[in-house]
Amino acid sequence: MKISISESDNINRDKKGKEIISYLTPTVDGSNENGPIKIFAAAGKNYYEASFTFEAKVPYEFTSLDKGQDLRKWNQEKLEQRDFDFYKNQLTLLKEKKTDEYFSFLELK
Repeated sequence: MKISISESDNINRDKKGKEIISYLTPTVDGSNENGPIKIFAAAGKNYYEASFTFEAKVPYEFTSLDKGQDLRKWNQEKLEQRDFDFYKNQLTLLKEKKTDEYFSFLELK
């Protein structure tokens, strides 16, 4: 089986994109009543896993992990209270139909 990764365009979703990379699942030689054939190497198994790497070009930069912190090192009680207060505030904003304020935390800073 061939797995293909290709470019896509959100505006022209039906247009076939340029193939970036493809992956062929491994096969073994076999035969049937018609002669020699290729058989998927994991045929008959309940599970098969494979991976491959490719470089994706995207129209944005994802840098939020550059400023990430290990939350395991934070005071867990304070962290839990901070989270609780945040979501309590979000619920209040929803109830009051303050949608701009509700979504304001999503703004990139």
